Amino acid sequence: MNGTAAARRAMIWVMSRPVAAWEYYFRPELRDPFGGPFNGQHARQAAFLEVIRLLQVNAIVETGTFRGSTTQFIAEQTTVPVWTVEARLRFYHFARLRLARFHHVHISFDDSRTYLQRLAADSTVPKRGVFFYLDAHWYEDLPLRDEISIVTRHWSEVAIMVDDFEVPNDPGYKFDDYGGGRRLCLQYLGPLSQYGLQAFFPSVSAADETGMRRGSVVLADSLGASHLARARTLHPA
Repeated sequence: MNGTAAARRAMIWVMSRPVAAWEYYFRPELRDPFGGPFNGQHARQAAFLEVIRLLQVNAIVETGTFRGSTTQFIAEQTTVPVWTVEARLRFYHFARLRLARFHHVHISFDDSRTYLQRLAADSTVPKRGVFFYLDAHWYEDLPLRDEISIVTRHWSEVAIMVDDFEVPNDPGYKFDDYGGGRRLCLQYLGPLSQYGLQAFFPSVSAADETGMRRGSVVLADSLGASHLARARTLHPA
């Protein structure tokens, strides 16, 4: 990085902090722009709680902190370590303010793939019985396949919840389609056997869901799937 680029990055870093602080303290409506944790979806919240109970998680990893609404919900529902990463400085500083009181939450500013690689190399991060919430696919760069590949190479007995994902046979659930074949669906991921994963979808129809009604999928390896087979909030694909 040359001197000009480094100076520009430093200025952005410095200026984003007061902007985030002003938004946090004086514009409380920005704390839950999508209706609350997990897009304000009560059935999704129930699914998360059931998954972490059945899996008996040792840690939770989130990519795409945004403003920390879902992260706060996760932190309030469990005492296991929570690692979360945000790639936009303004949202990172906003979420830092919001999550400061939760000592078991560790928030970082980074690209999600680099961050997962760093966690994979960190011996203090559990590598078994971990829940992943992947929600870092908001911009042109779509890291989802890379994220899943990293997780399945380094962790076992996992459950991976992906936000904004197509739910087959239920068009009431909205999902992300960026064009050019970048549609968040099973076809985009390719054969799940390459990752050793099984897919589970919401048991509740979109018509009975609340909030933004965004689709999701939970992907689990064979050990994780053996726990989720008893889930009532999810059904296997």
